[in-house]
Amino acid sequence: MIYKIIENKIIELKKHKKKLKERILKFICYKIKNKIINFPKINIPNIFSEKKKFSPLRGKIKKDKNNKNKFLYCNSILTDLKFFGGTIKEKFKKNTSLRKDFIIEKYQVYESVCSKFNYVLLIYFLLDELKLNNFIKLFNFYKTNIVLEIKNKKELIEIKKKKINKISLIGINNRNLKNFYIDYSLINYSLKKVSKKTLLLSESGIKNINYVLKYFNRNVNCFLVGEYINNINFFFNG
Repeated sequence: MIYKIIENKIIELKKHKKKLKERILKFICYKIKNKIINFPKINIPNIFSEKKKFSPLRGKIKKDKNNKNKFLYCNSILTDLKFFGGTIKEKFKKNTSLRKDFIIEKYQVYESVCSKFNYVLLIYFLLDELKLNNFIKLFNFYKTNIVLEIKNKKELIEIKKKKINKISLIGINNRNLKNFYIDYSLINYSLKKVSKKTLLLSESGIKNINYVLKYFNRNVNCFLVGEYINNINFFFNG
């Protein structure tokens, strides 16, 4: 499935480039001043609430009508149209926001900056070392925070060895991107291998408050919650 998504992303980007040239996007970026936002607090759970209309696994997703939470730190928007029903135009104007997408080209870097996303997700295995470092430099230049997502133990070991820095959060995806099954072994492994100063974002398969409390007590500060956000909201707001 992941390779189908990437194939479509390449086609999608070609269409975008015809409508708006990369050099024009780059020019716009220089005139944009992104606000420096406060990092997640370490003494409370920070909830990233994900917005998507459907997914390859579950089909159409019921719209959340109660997206208010006193621990809501950031709104996450999945900006892939064909497979998740999202677009870059759906960014929340006032709230802190994260762009989740399959970012593989510099054009998407400029798109993200022009749309004033505070955070952007980079998926480690989609980028070679040169491209990853270039994207990190660019996003840092434009004061856009980075979530670097990993999917297995090998990738965690690699980013530690390469000493990849200037990223805001390490995203631990509990979902296997090849078969879309949930597996919590990586988040458990990561807690043993990273320092307590490293901010972790746990992604996917967060169904209830028990997960949030369990891992918050084990030094995970950030949680990206999708279709089960109402279960979390009910507890915190009750």
